[in-house]
Amino acid sequence: MVFSFSLLILSAGCSEERIEDGRHWYYDLPILATEGLKPLEMGEVRWAFDPSEEWTDPNRMAAAIRGATSGWQKPLACGVDFVEVKPQDNPDILFRCEPYYPELRGENLVIETTVTEVSGKKQVVVKINPEWCLKPNRPFALHAFGHGLGFEEPGFGIHPYPAVMDRIAIQPWLKDYAYFEHMQDFEARELDSFRIWSLEQGAPGCGTDDPPWSWEDPSLWYTYSAPPRPEMLAHIRKLEANLQGK
Repeated sequence: MVFSFSLLILSAGCSEERIEDGRHWYYDLPILATEGLKPLEMGEVRWAFDPSEEWTDPNRMAAAIRGATSGWQKPLACGVDFVEVKPQDNPDILFRCEPYYPELRGENLVIETTVTEVSGKKQVVVKINPEWCLKPNRPFALHAFGHGLGFEEPGFGIHPYPAVMDRIAIQPWLKDYAYFEHMQDFEARELDSFRIWSLEQGAPGCGTDDPPWSWEDPSLWYTYSAPPRPEMLAHIRKLEANLQGK
């Protein structure tokens, strides 16, 4: 899977203001690739950063990817353990700084995700454009790791709110914009959706480290002052009750 992007304009939905009610809240299911990992079924995801390609110094990008693993814990409701291994240890996800079409290096090709089989086990290889490897930032690393886990952007590329799993999150030039001051982790609405989905898949939750829902803490960026529809709120409370009963 290849991602080629020109510059994107921030959508009008990327507001820093708190929305005064919950009417616009809806369950935005994470999008899983038809091929790829199913991390919550695995329980443990082994990953590695392959420094063997000599296109560029991968150390900065490797450090950003390493830092992104903790950022995926709460969205997945602590249902996955991330273990860094060596590239030769047949990891589930292998990251590289490597152009996948060297003859098109001048194009704005950013990430390619391919699925292979190694020793009878599925492996996802995430190739990152070497030029982008020199400009690592946390939203980009979270986004790249998300593709390694099997998640995709919506078909039109942008959610109606700021999201890690948007094409816009991988634009390194945005680091100079105020938008990125808030994008160091998942924004409340995207976090809601990932957590609900993860709990539905049987994730255990993060206990005392569970974050508030988007309508529960007015200090959260891009949050709501009222909960979702009563039926969805009842569903969420039931998921929470199931956790407490374990």
